[in-house]
Amino acid sequence: MLHKLEQGELTRNLYELQGWLMQEGKDEAGAAETENYVRKALIAPIKDLRSAIGAMKGIPEIKQLHVFRIRIKRLRYLLEAFSVVPRYHDEAFIAALKKLQTLLGKINDVYQIKHLLENFEAGEKQIYQRELFIGWCSRDALRNFFSLTECFDIARKAAKKYLRILALIHNGKSIKARQHSDPHEPGQ
Repeated sequence: MLHKLEQGELTRNLYELQGWLMQEGKDEAGAAETENYVRKALIAPIKDLRSAIGAMKGIPEIKQLHVFRIRIKRLRYLLEAFSVVPRYHDEAFIAALKKLQTLLGKINDVYQIKHLLENFEAGEKQIYQRELFIGWCSRDALRNFFSLTECFDIARKAAKKYLRILALIHNGKSIKARQHSDPHEPGQ
C-alpha cells in the first residue's frame, strides 16, 4: 500500500473516493465499507510513522531525514484528502506533520546549499564569503536539529491521539464523549 502511495498510483482512487463520499443518499452498507477502507488506509502509515519516529536516535543522516520527510508529506496529503469527512479531520495532527515536514525541509535545504557551495570554484574573496555563508547555514541547521526532538514528540503524540480516534470510529463510539472520559488527558 505504501509503495502505491509513494508512486502516486492511488491519487485517482482517492479523488474518486472523495467524490463518492460527498454524494448524498448513501446506504448504510456502503457507508460501513467506506469507513473500513478509510480507517485501514490511515492506520498502517500512521503506525509506521510512529515507529519510525521512535527509532530515530541521535542525529540521523541527512538522506534518512529526507526520505522520512517525503513519507510525512505523503501521509499529510492522505490525511488532507480524507479530512473532507468530518470524523477523520484532525487539524492538530495535520499541523504537527506540516511543522515536522517544514523543519526537515529546512535541514535538507541547508545541507544541499552547503554541498553546492563547497563544490563551487571561487576566487580568494569569494572563498571568504562562501565560508561565512556556509557558517550561517550550519548555524541554522544546528538550531533546526535542536528543534527536531520536540517536533518528533509532538508528531508522535498527535499520531497516537489520531489512532485512538480511528479506533473509536471503528467501535462506533462518539469522539466527543471520549474526549471527556480519557483519564490520561487533562480536563477541559
